[in-house]
Amino acid sequence: SEVYKMVDWLSELPPDAVLTSRPFLFFSFAWVNGFTARLGKMKEYINRAEEFYKRLDVSLHEIYSDMDIGAEDLWMLSPQGVEVALKSVKTFYEIFSGNIGNAISMGEELIGLIPAQSVRLRGIVLSLLGYAYFFTHDLDTARDRLIESVEMNKLSGYLSAYLDSSNRLASLSLLEGKLRNAHEIYRQASQYVSSQHETVLSGIDLVGMGNIHREWNDVETAQRLMEEGLRLASEGGDFMFLNEAYINCAHLEYSKGNYNRAFEHIQSAERIFRDSPFCIENSLVQAWALRIWLAQGELSKAVYWNQHPKFDVESLPAFHKEFWLITRARVLLSAGKLDEAKSLLDEMLDSTKNDGRTGAIIELLILLALLHEKEKSNQAALDCLIQAIELAQPEGYVRIFVDEGSAMESLLKKALQKLRRQPGHVNLQDYTNQLLRAFPRNGSDKKDSPVSTKTVTQPLIDPLSERELQVLGLMANGVSYERISRELVVALSTVRWHVKNIFRKLNAHSGMEAVALARELGVLI
Repeated sequence: SEVYKMVDWLSELPPDAVLTSRPFLFFSFAWVNGFTARLGKMKEYINRAEEFYKRLDVSLHEIYSDMDIGAEDLWMLSPQGVEVALKSVKTFYEIFSGNIGNAISMGEELIGLIPAQSVRLRGIVLSLLGYAYFFTHDLDTARDRLIESVEMNKLSGYLSAYLDSSNRLASLSLLEGKLRNAHEIYRQASQYVSSQHETVLSGIDLVGMGNIHREWNDVETAQRLMEEGLRLASEGGDFMFLNEAYINCAHLEYSKGNYNRAFEHIQSAERIFRDSPFCIENSLVQAWALRIWLAQGELSKAVYWNQHPKFDVESLPAFHKEFWLITRARVLLSAGKLDEAKSLLDEMLDSTKNDGRTGAIIELLILLALLHEKEKSNQAALDCLIQAIELAQPEGYVRIFVDEGSAMESLLKKALQKLRRQPGHVNLQDYTNQLLRAFPRNGSDKKDSPVSTKTVTQPLIDPLSERELQVLGLMANGVSYERISRELVVALSTVRWHVKNIFRKLNAHSGMEAVALARELGVLI
């Protein structure tokens, strides 16, 4: 997962000359642009590769005759091998551009073309298919593809791909509401990678476990795991790992009531997609921005972006569309548009009941409970909430209730009273008491007070992140990039990446100019 290192290496090659003499590098350039969420650039290299191989009048075996090539790679030089290489990279592009049907058609065709000995390539394609089926909510097929992918990637020793497919398999369990199963998948993956004595710059296993500990209200463990996961993902640079790390870190800060800090993580995630805003993963980032604005009391901003999203919500894959629509329901609920919110929530609940997506069902029932409470429909509110409690209790959900703030606390107290009047609900009573104990005491519930004031307002369209401010501060003290790398415990290429972003945001062309401009703007004291 050392994507930044790949970027550095490839950027030092003279592309045209090298691509002619080593044409498989077309795919390397395409992949590295895909891994850094530059999908437009990725498509450019895919098109160039197609054109090159159409015109090629000698065999690749002849071009690569000066190299000692193993059996698996030797097959890749055949016409069928080139077709597989091209369609593999196109499958990735189609998935993250939102063309899931095309991706599934190509991926399934590829599985029939890849020879049994090409374990590494088979593992990659199975992982991509797992993503595609997951995004369409075809969970059974997704599970089959991902289980096989996990084994193939483990067998080939491709550790970052192994973590990637393990993460998606755990995400599937989370969608089904199986927190403990998801945690076990992450734990086994993390344990296996640690046993290989290889530093894999993914961090997704740690971030995933941290997110489950956040849901269990074990905030200290969640913080420790996520910080380490984000550090690894930041050093590596693979957008799939980095984006998920930022979103989950934002979710943690949201749960803690640190909404400004949560929004900083979302801004960092948004910057990943500045070259490819149409990437479907960016829709999750945008939806999280709306959720944080609601928590900050920025209702008008959330309402506007709900009405004018940066993408066509209806064309999104099922997974992304559902997350956006649940967010939309939250906006409507906050804006007092209860009929619209209820219609949307009821429709979504009907669509989830038969496919086992318990995680989504719990959230939908919670929102319906809050909606009925606003309507003064107390019985309907308690019925929805108790259904949510029954589904959530076996897996120990906590924050999904507590993050809703004082309105949910009040409703849970009423639910507890009702449960006490019903024999045979001792477990649910104990669980509801546990949920109530998780709410902050003594009026310290940050959920009801919009904005904390720790973050200094920056007079920049694209503010510097906390890490970029750290780097800039060290630069102002004359610290070299190498020493910054050691002090912040990040790769040198990561430091250079931050510096590049600092220059862009400040419109500076040197370190001295960046420091001077930052001081002039009050960003750096």
